[in-house]
This record gives sequence, C-alpha cells and structure tokens, in this order.
Amino acid sequence: MAKDRVVGIIPARGNSKGIPRKNLKLLGDKPLLAWTIEVALSAMCVDSVWVTSEDREILHLAEEYKALTITRPPELSLDQVQLDDVYLNALWQMEYHHKVIPEVVILLQPTSPFRTAEDIDNAHRMFSGENTVLSVCLDGKFHWGITEENDVVPVWHNPLRRLGRQWIPDIDKLYQENGAVGVVDAKRFTLMERTTRFGPYTLYVMPPERSIDLDTMQDWEEAERMLEWNTIHDPA
Repeated sequence: MAKDRVVGIIPARGNSKGIPRKNLKLLGDKPLLAWTIEVALSAMCVDSVWVTSEDREILHLAEEYKALTITRPPELSLDQVQLDDVYLNALWQMEYHHKVIPEVVILLQPTSPFRTAEDIDNAHRMFSGENTVLSVCLDGKFHWGITEENDVVPVWHNPLRRLGRQWIPDIDKLYQENGAVGVVDAKRFTLMERTTRFGPYTLYVMPPERSIDLDTMQDWEEAERMLEWNTIHDPA
C-alpha cells in the first residue's frame, strides 16, 4: 500500500449550473480548478492531491497540473448528490484501484480559489485525530428568513436589541462554513460515521478575502475584481 498518509481530495464535476463549466473557466490567468490544485500541492502536510470528476476534460486538466485523478461515476455528478458520497467513492477507488489507504483526508472544494497553502497547513495542525476541522469565516451580517406563511422573521438575532459588532459577545458570533478546507479522519469517515459532518468540531477561521465561494456569476465577478485590485495595488 502507498504511504500517502494525508491526501487532498478535490471534487470537480463538469455539469455545474450556477457558473457553467466553472472548473475549466479562466479566473485570472488559469482555470478555476488549477487554483486549488496548485495550493494543495504546495501545502506541507499533503502527501498527494486527487481530483474526482466525471468529465474527461477536467480530468485531463487536473493531470496537466500534476494532480492524480479519479473517474467519478456519472450518477455521482447529479445536482442532488451529497459531497460525502463523492468523497467516499474517491476513497474507495483510491484503495481498490491505486492501493492508497490514507489516514487523514483534506477536503478541498475548487470553488474556494483564494485559500492558501498556509490555510491548509494551519487547519491540519488543528486536527487531533478525533475531531473534524472546518474552515469558516466570521459572519457579522443580520439574517432574515421568510416562512411558508410569508412572514419575515429574524434569524439568530433580536432586531429590537441590535448590538454593534464590537459589543457582541464571542459566544454570540456566527461563523459560516466557507468550503475552503475540511480535515477528517479517513477510517472514521469510511467505516463508522459515513459523513464528514461528525464532531467534535474545531473551527479554522479565515478572513473574508480568502473565504469567497464561487457559486454564481456575481461571485465570479467579485473574484475578478479582487484579482484586479490586488494586481493594481500590489506593492511589488
């Protein structure tokens, strides 16, 4: 069996809806998928990086950027499929087709292009073997929801006692998963819980500028603006 103790898995399907073919779409000077592959390969803690996709063009691109590839069954690329099932299939294929049985899995969604190798390494350092590490960003917004009765209701805040952010106690702060990094125990995932969402949880907090998650064209345009701004204002 291969000695890849820590593996990074990147799920990258070809039939994305919000941004068509987004994994192949150029963000700056390279395809979106390449951002995550390059950062994962640069992380000190990661022994190998795997891309799972049903799309041959995506798999070919992944190989060009030096990732290992797994051909995902088409039925695991439908809209209703849970990512946990995709990761489980990838781990099964790694074991039975590539003889790789990892101890730790780093979950890396390609829609988070601005995470860094340091983010991956820092999240891995928080992993004890018994916890699940999730990357998050501080969500200081006031959320509202609409019920089935069409009533507008506050979510996790009191509109009659709206505190400024500096006065909100730490326990009341809300953190939003950003999809950039997840760290789980491979054996516990595959044999026991069969879900990446098992606790106890440890949160790795990332700043907003590295937490962008590309789901819509508006997200994409924001990412392009961020790249343009950094290029113009880079002191180097």
